[in-house]
Amino acid sequence: MALRSLSNGEMLLLTRLAFDDLKPSFEAAPAYMQILRVLEGLLPELAALQPSGGRVHDPGFADEGRQLDAEHDRLLRGLFHLLGALAELEPERSGDYHRLQSHLFPEGLRGITRTYADEAADARRVDNRLDEFDHTLLAAIPLPEGRTGTDIFLAWVAAGEALERYERRRIAAETAPGVSASRLNDVRNRWIRTVHAFEGLVNVTGEGTHPWLDAVRNVEQRADLRSGRSGSETVPAPKPL
Repeated sequence: MALRSLSNGEMLLLTRLAFDDLKPSFEAAPAYMQILRVLEGLLPELAALQPSGGRVHDPGFADEGRQLDAEHDRLLRGLFHLLGALAELEPERSGDYHRLQSHLFPEGLRGITRTYADEAADARRVDNRLDEFDHTLLAAIPLPEGRTGTDIFLAWVAAGEALERYERRRIAAETAPGVSASRLNDVRNRWIRTVHAFEGLVNVTGEGTHPWLDAVRNVEQRADLRSGRSGSETVPAPKPL
């Protein structure tokens, strides 16, 4: 479970669920109670993140995010497959195309299954992975209407930047005024680490599952669907050079 797609409100509701309805399932084992005590400490911190209102669950706002993500993923897939096709059609330059493909997409098409925030961060970093030869090769790839590979690359980066702006608005909409980004990330990351620790603990005991973890997984699945993430798509990695 990555848990990054959960909203602050969903984290709060799941934490309250642990106390309101599922506390007996934690009381069944002393080690589980340690996790519950950590969640108890996080409860007021999560509550302090919540805004009095917001548009994060507005269908139109969510649709905007899905449309931006779809454009980003379309361009990523197109450029990835274009470079792969050129490597097949021009075997004498296949090494150059595969090299550029690995520089642009070190995770292959797995880039389309990540969160909006991760995709946006990659758009900021990608130019640091390219050298002059990569840019020259992109500019030499001809496309219809006088475009080149550089145009597709720049459009993909712009789509990532648009996702980043959307993500900032989304976070602002679901976070109380005055909460700093560092504070927000600290509380969310500690909650995520606590869930992962509990998941590991349940696995160690041999039980394999727990009612609260089942609830977390169900909420995460809905959150992934809301953000256009299935979490189960199988995609290839770049070919080795």
